[in-house]
Amino acid sequence: MNNKKIKLSRKEIFELIIEGFITVGIMLLVNFALLIIMLLFNEEDEILHRGLYSLFHGFLAPSFGANLLSFPNFFYLFFGVFDVLVVVWRLLRRYHLMEMRHVITAMQEIADGHLEKRIDYQVNRELQGVVDSINALVDSAVHSMKEERRIEKSKDELITNVSHDLRTPLTSIIGYLNLIEDDPNLDLATIRKYVHVAFVKAGQMKYLTDDLFAYTKLTTREINYNYTTFNMNDLIEQLTADFELEAEKAGLELINDVPSEPTMVKLDSEKIGRALSNLVSNALKYGKKGTFIRVVLEDEGDNVDIKVQNDGPKIPAASLNKIFERFYRVDESRSGTSGSGLGLAIVRNLIEGQGGEVRAVSTHDLTSFEVILPKGKTGAA
Repeated sequence: MNNKKIKLSRKEIFELIIEGFITVGIMLLVNFALLIIMLLFNEEDEILHRGLYSLFHGFLAPSFGANLLSFPNFFYLFFGVFDVLVVVWRLLRRYHLMEMRHVITAMQEIADGHLEKRIDYQVNRELQGVVDSINALVDSAVHSMKEERRIEKSKDELITNVSHDLRTPLTSIIGYLNLIEDDPNLDLATIRKYVHVAFVKAGQMKYLTDDLFAYTKLTTREINYNYTTFNMNDLIEQLTADFELEAEKAGLELINDVPSEPTMVKLDSEKIGRALSNLVSNALKYGKKGTFIRVVLEDEGDNVDIKVQNDGPKIPAASLNKIFERFYRVDESRSGTSGSGLGLAIVRNLIEGQGGEVRAVSTHDLTSFEVILPKGKTGAA
């Protein structure tokens, strides 16, 4: 911030002038009184007279020049210099009070709700420290207010989006159950068909609520990490086995590429598994036009590098930096693809919560989500 000098008003300049005149008048009266008292003592006290005379001619006159200063003139000069110093001190003191007045006025403006305003005055050193502290306090308060508004807006969006996503499968469930309820003559095959659809939609609702629960716990820091030592190879192999049937139904080949030697890490295996499951589910959902999904594990010494790759449609470059945001979808169509829109946001929180990072790269040939994790994480996040 470029601080500026305080610009005094005409009234304040007049105050300084009056202060100067009053101080000069008072000092002249004090000087006159002191001079009379000194002269009276000098005439009545022979010892004082000789002492002052000896002090001047023995020490002061050789130093300052006897021809330049006579005995009385020296004291006149002394009083004159003292008077100037007192006047300057009084004027500076008054000016500092005016600085304080301007600072208080600016503080009052901020207190009245003008939070964009800052105290940008260049004042004396002591007051400048107070001004800088006030500005820092206002900046902190404004930042807290913005953060609070952002969180409030985020909560509103969360409620709106989750309500929308839950309403779709709930409407289907109610619709199919109503068909069964309204027609008691439905054959068993049709009933089984309707119940199956309702069951699938109920599963989608559970998936949505699970994602919502996980995300809110992560963002409120209520989640604890249970670090254990395990072989990452086994986790990747189990992951691909769990999704093998779903991949076959989607017409995709699910491949795991892990090292021959064990890859031992100390992490929260459950939460790493959840993050990688979300990445594979995402690949199944958006890579349906491709032919394969590949999970690659590489041992990088202190870190492990896990890539979930597919040859489905390319993710636009503008979306790569946004796909890990809550509720962001590449197709920007809420009805086109089922899901909470929280999956990748959960991945980022689970990975970063254990000291790792996640990123995405997409070309026309390959889309790859890369997770980099430290092997030896020992503390809780």
